[in-house]
Amino acid sequence: MLTIQLNMVNTNVIRKKILDTLRNNSQPVSGELMSNELGFSRVALWKHIKALKEAGYIIQSGAKGYTIDTSEDYLYPWEFAEYSNKIEHFSSINSTMDVASNGHYDDGTIIVAESQNNGRGTKGRYWSSQNGGLFFTVINKKQIPAHLYLQESFRSLVILHNVMQKYFSIDVSLKWPNDILYGDKKIAGVLSESYIAGDRCKFINIGIGVNVNNMVELNEGVSLHSILNKQISRRQILQHFLDEYRDSQNAKKNPVDEFKSLVIQTKQKIKYKAGSQNTYGIVEDVTQTGAAIVSDGQNKIKIYPGEKSEK
Repeated sequence: MLTIQLNMVNTNVIRKKILDTLRNNSQPVSGELMSNELGFSRVALWKHIKALKEAGYIIQSGAKGYTIDTSEDYLYPWEFAEYSNKIEHFSSINSTMDVASNGHYDDGTIIVAESQNNGRGTKGRYWSSQNGGLFFTVINKKQIPAHLYLQESFRSLVILHNVMQKYFSIDVSLKWPNDILYGDKKIAGVLSESYIAGDRCKFINIGIGVNVNNMVELNEGVSLHSILNKQISRRQILQHFLDEYRDSQNAKKNPVDEFKSLVIQTKQKIKYKAGSQNTYGIVEDVTQTGAAIVSDGQNKIKIYPGEKSEK
């Protein structure tokens, strides 16, 4: 098993080096030059390029060498050097959350799909998951205190929010408990599923969907492509997310305070049930356990995601 894993790591490293070499050169790169610089034979180079072509990359060969179509935007493991041995990539599946729930994956595994046939949102809602979107699940088995499990959802939301603002200059906002909005349109969402035993959360799967270049019904949401009027690299978004997620966990950051600040500043209005009546209130606070403190102008109500409100 160890030998197989090492071979996969080596293969991913080699393919990443080949792709980087081709992408970083506007002129054709000769096979001889590339094999010498990368340190393996022309035959090995040809085999890897053949495999990359079969995976969908458009690599042309001519008298002067190889060139690549840089408009591709695949999410194969070898595209993410540091995380390549943790990424499980699928062309099309029912849901990354369904795959993650099988339970045999290690902590830190990332399930990535080019499309989902049955993407899931909160409360069993359908999440449209056509090609061009970014759909993945992060598996966390660090066994945190059960009452803090929502912090991992908030961590992912804060990171996605910051990635969109920092790298794409898009003014997005957070909606408690699990959405990212552009104006009043949904651009991304987070779904968490956990297993709690006693006072410990044994694992939590964080499912993330981002409308990037995929078609989105106007009444359902908005995509980065439609906002910026150009193709956006899903690979870049995922790379930034994984880097910042790693840094946030290593620094043992508590994401609730930043999440709360981002939610409160929007004066978010949410609908909830007070007794048998539907009513609206403003989110004024978020507790460390993830509950929203909502004010209707007269009373303050504590609401947990998916649960009834309590005064």
